[in-house]
Amino acid sequence: MATNASSATPNLGLSQWAADDYIRREDFNADNAAIDAALASAAVFETGSYVGAGVNGSANPNTLTFTREPKLVFVQSKTLGIGTEQLFLLKGATRVSSTAGTGSMSSNTVVWNGNTLSWYNSHGSVEQLNDSGYTYFYVALC
Repeated sequence: MATNASSATPNLGLSQWAADDYIRREDFNADNAAIDAALASAAVFETGSYVGAGVNGSANPNTLTFTREPKLVFVQSKTLGIGTEQLFLLKGATRVSSTAGTGSMSSNTVVWNGNTLSWYNSHGSVEQLNDSGYTYFYVALC
């Protein structure tokens, strides 16, 4: 149904009435539905942390589950005595390199499955960002 508004906003097409326009309830309902849909599809950031278990490899992957499908995930440790490990995961990548506190790089295998992301490293728990007792922080764009 066409709106009675004289114009519309450029991004969502919301009604913009002139002083002499006839305003209908249906126009407000359509505008509210458009706003609701836009908010539901907007990207969100999710953050969290986990404590490493000291295991690695395909039988012991790290797994994070989000409320929405992640598009980009960054994981980093910053714990006294371990240095800083980092992992940057971009949606669709199946192998990514992590950097260990020593400056070395090691390849991780990545599995994307809806809202869940898993990765593992066959070289060690430090390279997998899963060193025992150390806290790792992550931020995801979903």
